[in-house]
Amino acid sequence: MTGTEESDRVVDRFESARRTVLQHRSGGTCFHCRHGGCGQYTWAVVELGCHPGGRRLLRQLGFPADEPAEPRAPQATDRAHDGGHTAHLHRHPEPRPAVRAVGSATPQTAARLADEFFYLAHDDQTGRPRLFESATAYGLAAALLVELHQAGRIVVAGRQVRVVDTAPPTDWLQHLVLDRLVAEPRHSATRTWLSFLAATAYQQVATRMWQLGLVRPEQVGRWLRHRTVYVPTDMNRAACSWARLSCHLRDRQQLNSFDVALAGLAVHTQLSPILLVGAPTRAFLHEQVDKAPPALRDLFADLRAVVGGTVLSHRTVLSHRTS
Repeated sequence: MTGTEESDRVVDRFESARRTVLQHRSGGTCFHCRHGGCGQYTWAVVELGCHPGGRRLLRQLGFPADEPAEPRAPQATDRAHDGGHTAHLHRHPEPRPAVRAVGSATPQTAARLADEFFYLAHDDQTGRPRLFESATAYGLAAALLVELHQAGRIVVAGRQVRVVDTAPPTDWLQHLVLDRLVAEPRHSATRTWLSFLAATAYQQVATRMWQLGLVRPEQVGRWLRHRTVYVPTDMNRAACSWARLSCHLRDRQQLNSFDVALAGLAVHTQLSPILLVGAPTRAFLHEQVDKAPPALRDLFADLRAVVGGTVLSHRTVLSHRTS
C-alpha cells in the first residue's frame, strides 16, 4: 500500500499516512510535494491524529499531544529563499495556534480575506477548484498582502510594497508573510511578491483554514492522479460570501471595503462570472471595484497582469498538446 492508493481498510490508510509522515521527517519530501507544500502530508497528519498509535508517533516527531496534529508550514520554498531571513524570524518565531479538531464549530473570529477568496475559488460542497491552479495561487497571494495592508502593516503604492509596521500580527500566516517582507527590503515590486507568495499560498491558507475547522482534507483520485481537496465543513458558511456579494450586486447595493477587496480579487482572477447575473450586474461590479482605494487598484492591476500571463501560458500549452 502506498500513499497514492485509496483503500477503505483502516490499517492500509494508517500505514500510508505513517510512511508519508516519516518521509517528510527532517524536511524530506515525497513525489506528491509541489510548490513548497504537500496535500498528501496534510492528509497524513490528520489521519494519524485519528489513531492512538498515530498520535504516539506524532508526539515522537514533536507534534502537540492528544489533538489532531498541526502540519508544519511548507518549508521547501522557505529553504530556497532563506537568505537573510533568519535573524528576523528568530526574534519573532511563528506562532503555533491551538489546533482544533477538524469539523468542530468555527470560532467567532473576523473573516480573513484569503480564507473568503479560498471559499469563492472552490465549490462550496465538494471543495473542487473553480479556477486553474496558478490563478488561485496568485489570488491568495494578493489576498494575503491585502490582509497586511488592512492591518496597517504595509502600504502598496506605485506598484511597490513597503513595510510600515513590523509588529508581528497575532495570525501566524500574516506573521510569516510580514517576516518575509521585512527580511527582503531590497525586493519591493508587487509582482515579485505576488510570484514569491503564490508558491506556497495555497497550502498555507488551506492549513490555516483547517486549523480553524473551516475545511477538512480529503483524498480523491487514484494512482498517479491522486490529490487532496479541502472540503468545507459547513457549506452554508462556505457559500456566505458568494451569496452576500451576489445579492448586493443584483440589488445594486454599495459594497463595504471588505467586499470591494474580495470582489476585486474575483474580477482580476477571472472568477467574477460566478458572482454575475446579466450584463447590468457586470457593469455595477466593475463600478464597485473601481472605487477601491488607490493602493488596492495598483495591487489589482499587477494581479490582473500576472494572472493574464499564466492564462496565456496555460492556453499555449493546451494548444501544443492538441496540435
